Amino acid sequence: MAPSQSDLSATLSKAQIVVCTTPACPYCKRAKAALADAGYAYAELDVSQSEAIRSAVQHTN
Repeated sequence: MAPSQSDLSATLSKAQIVVCTTPACPYCKRAKAALADAGYAYAELDVSQSEAIRSAVQHTN
């Protein structure tokens, strides 16, 4: 289930690091592991959950 727009906005506004990811992405897994190993907190944004999220990320990057 995709997060609501308000939940997503709240999470992203609080996070200093946001990892845009998909469950099958090996690069995403390595990036998240490196952040965790270094002690950094991050918010994870699963772009596979909805087309609206994918579109927003594509327009941001």
